[in-house]
Amino acid sequence: MVCNPDECLSPICMLSPKLLVSIHLPVKRTQAIGPVRKTQSFEVIPPVGVAGNNRLSKEVPMKKQAGFTLIELTMVIVILGVLAVTALPKYIDMKKDAQQAALNAMAGSLSAASAINYAAKKAGNTAAVSVANCSTVSTLLQVAMPTNYTITAAAVTTDATVTCVLKDSNNTALTDANFSAIGT
Repeated sequence: MVCNPDECLSPICMLSPKLLVSIHLPVKRTQAIGPVRKTQSFEVIPPVGVAGNNRLSKEVPMKKQAGFTLIELTMVIVILGVLAVTALPKYIDMKKDAQQAALNAMAGSLSAASAINYAAKKAGNTAAVSVANCSTVSTLLQVAMPTNYTITAAAVTTDATVTCVLKDSNNTALTDANFSAIGT
């Protein structure tokens, strides 16, 4: 039921805005089911100008927005930047550490080869190589020494242990590695 402001004579028009009025009308059916009561609903629409009567716009509840704010995203980017700045130099420096470790490992291999050769010579093995210079120890290895490694020549007397120096000629920033050579 719609009431106009000019025709507001009935008591229903005087009710509060948007009041839902229910009127129960008895209806009889002709079937054997029995009497049924139906309910009809009418919306009372207040006249234009009364608060809440804006038929063109519907009130929609605000939806809670999901996601991150710009400040949160900025802080995450700043934190990732700080982590990258602190970790990146460590990864760049790892190349030098790996080259130094390879040089030290080769020096350890030369020391082990010299000790094994000395033990074989003392055991009477004729296949043992005689070592009179530090540079001769590289021939005792089962694999070839890298070409960029150089051994500083130093004389080694029989049954004496001498500290020899192994260098990487391609990378002068590396610390020289020392190994022991035993003369045979």
